[in-house]
Amino acid sequence: MAKRQQQLEKKHRAELETVAPQAAQVAEQQADERAALAELQKKLTATQEELAAEKAKHQAALEALAAKHEEELRMQQVRSTWDRALLTDYSLALLHIDTIARSQRSTAQI
Repeated sequence: MAKRQQQLEKKHRAELETVAPQAAQVAEQQADERAALAELQKKLTATQEELAAEKAKHQAALEALAAKHEEELRMQQVRSTWDRALLTDYSLALLHIDTIARSQRSTAQI
């Protein structure tokens, strides 16, 4: 099929050069420009694929960072809950010590 296409193009060029030499030059120039355009399109496709890969890489990095942030936030909440529990225990211990001290003072006064 491609060979047949090439034969037809060659025949067309030969006929065109015979009938209109300037048109043949224009046709040749257009063929060169089409080839250059095809090469640019090929490069653009490759660049788009590279950008898509880079985007996927960055998306994965963002997702990993978000997961890390969520884990850190969860750990901070756990520490905060633990700190509140310790503070409550400490407050209760101080209240108990204060109650014992008052009890001892009132016993001592009697």
